[in-house]
Amino acid sequence: RTWTRRPSPSSSQANMSPEMMQAGMDMVANMDPAALADMAKMMGMDAGQASKLQDTMANMSKEDLAKWTGRAQTVARWTAKPLALYRKVSSLVPPTYLLAGLVALFALMVYGHQTDSF
Repeated sequence: RTWTRRPSPSSSQANMSPEMMQAGMDMVANMDPAALADMAKMMGMDAGQASKLQDTMANMSKEDLAKWTGRAQTVARWTAKPLALYRKVSSLVPPTYLLAGLVALFALMVYGHQTDSF
Protein backbone atom coordinates (compact mmCIF):
# COMPACT_ATOMS: atom_id res chain seq x y z
CA ARG A 1 0.00 0.00 0.00
CA THR A 2 1.39 3.37 -0.93
CA TRP A 3 0.76 6.41 1.17
CA THR A 4 0.02 9.71 -0.43
CA ARG A 5 -0.06 12.96 1.42
CA ARG A 6 -3.51 14.43 1.46
CA PRO A 7 -3.92 18.16 2.00
CA SER A 8 -4.90 19.00 5.55
CA PRO A 9 -8.26 20.66 6.18
CA SER A 10 -6.53 23.92 6.99
CA SER A 11 -4.22 23.88 3.94
CA SER A 12 -6.61 26.11 2.02
CA GLN A 13 -6.36 28.64 4.83
CA ALA A 14 -2.59 28.20 5.06
CA ASN A 15 -2.19 29.07 1.35
CA MET A 16 -4.39 32.15 1.46
CA SER A 17 -2.91 35.01 -0.51
CA PRO A 18 -2.46 38.47 0.99
CA GLU A 19 -5.09 39.76 -1.44
CA MET A 20 -7.62 37.26 -0.11
CA MET A 21 -6.75 38.22 3.45
CA GLN A 22 -7.13 41.91 2.59
CA ALA A 23 -10.53 41.25 1.01
CA GLY A 24 -11.67 39.37 4.12
CA MET A 25 -10.42 42.10 6.41
CA ASP A 26 -12.13 44.77 4.29
CA MET A 27 -15.35 42.79 4.51
CA VAL A 28 -15.15 42.62 8.31
CA ALA A 29 -14.08 46.27 8.58
CA ASN A 30 -17.08 47.40 6.52
CA MET A 31 -19.61 45.00 8.06
CA ASP A 32 -22.85 46.25 9.55
CA PRO A 33 -22.46 46.48 13.37
CA ALA A 34 -25.56 44.33 13.98
CA ALA A 35 -24.31 41.60 11.62
CA LEU A 36 -20.86 41.77 13.24
CA ALA A 37 -22.41 41.43 16.69
CA ASP A 38 -24.37 38.36 15.55
CA MET A 39 -21.25 36.80 14.03
CA ALA A 40 -19.25 37.58 17.16
CA LYS A 41 -21.91 35.97 19.33
CA MET A 42 -21.68 32.78 17.25
CA MET A 43 -17.89 32.75 17.79
CA GLY A 44 -18.19 33.29 21.56
CA MET A 45 -17.20 36.96 21.60
CA ASP A 46 -19.16 39.87 22.97
CA ALA A 47 -20.12 42.91 20.91
CA GLY A 48 -17.41 45.09 22.47
CA GLN A 49 -14.66 42.70 21.45
CA ALA A 50 -16.11 42.49 17.96
CA SER A 51 -16.21 46.25 17.48
CA LYS A 52 -12.63 46.56 18.79
CA LEU A 53 -11.55 43.88 16.30
CA GLN A 54 -13.39 45.72 13.52
CA ASP A 55 -11.62 48.98 14.38
CA THR A 56 -8.24 47.25 14.49
CA MET A 57 -8.79 45.63 11.09
CA ALA A 58 -9.94 48.90 9.54
CA ASN A 59 -6.74 50.66 10.66
CA MET A 60 -4.26 47.89 9.76
CA SER A 61 -1.47 48.75 7.31
CA LYS A 62 -0.38 46.50 4.43
CA GLU A 63 2.84 45.66 6.30
CA ASP A 64 0.92 44.59 9.38
CA LEU A 65 -1.44 42.58 7.19
CA ALA A 66 1.50 40.75 5.61
CA LYS A 67 3.01 40.08 9.03
CA TRP A 68 -0.23 38.72 10.50
CA THR A 69 -0.98 36.70 7.36
CA GLY A 70 2.40 35.00 7.71
CA ARG A 71 1.73 34.30 11.38
CA ALA A 72 -1.70 32.86 10.62
CA GLN A 73 -0.23 30.60 7.93
CA THR A 74 2.47 29.38 10.33
CA VAL A 75 -0.12 28.59 13.01
CA ALA A 76 -2.31 26.78 10.48
CA ARG A 77 0.63 24.62 9.35
CA TRP A 78 1.72 23.78 12.90
CA THR A 79 -1.77 22.94 14.14
CA ALA A 80 -2.97 20.88 11.16
CA LYS A 81 -1.46 17.55 12.31
CA PRO A 82 -2.42 17.81 16.01
CA LEU A 83 -5.97 18.80 15.07
CA ALA A 84 -6.25 15.92 12.62
CA LEU A 85 -4.99 13.52 15.29
CA TYR A 86 -7.44 14.93 17.84
CA ARG A 87 -10.34 14.55 15.39
CA LYS A 88 -9.35 10.97 14.62
CA VAL A 89 -8.95 9.99 18.28
CA SER A 90 -12.15 11.72 19.33
CA SER A 91 -14.07 9.89 16.60
CA LEU A 92 -12.73 6.52 17.81
CA VAL A 93 -12.82 6.99 21.58
CA PRO A 94 -15.82 8.23 23.57
CA PRO A 95 -15.13 11.59 25.25
CA THR A 96 -15.52 10.10 28.75
CA TYR A 97 -12.74 7.59 28.13
CA LEU A 98 -10.57 10.26 26.54
CA LEU A 99 -10.98 12.51 29.57
CA ALA A 100 -10.28 9.63 31.95
CA GLY A 101 -7.12 8.79 30.01
CA LEU A 102 -5.92 12.39 30.15
CA VAL A 103 -6.59 12.59 33.89
CA ALA A 104 -4.68 9.33 34.43
CA LEU A 105 -1.77 10.63 32.35
CA PHE A 106 -1.73 13.87 34.33
CA ALA A 107 -1.80 11.95 37.64
CA LEU A 108 1.09 9.82 36.44
CA MET A 109 3.05 12.93 35.49
CA VAL A 110 2.40 14.54 38.90
CA TYR A 111 3.42 11.33 40.68
CA GLY A 112 6.62 11.12 38.63
CA HIS A 113 7.40 14.76 39.33
CA GLN A 114 6.78 14.47 43.07
CA THR A 115 8.77 11.28 43.53
CA ASP A 116 11.44 11.87 40.85
CA SER A 117 10.63 8.39 39.58
CA PHE A 118 11.06 9.30 35.93
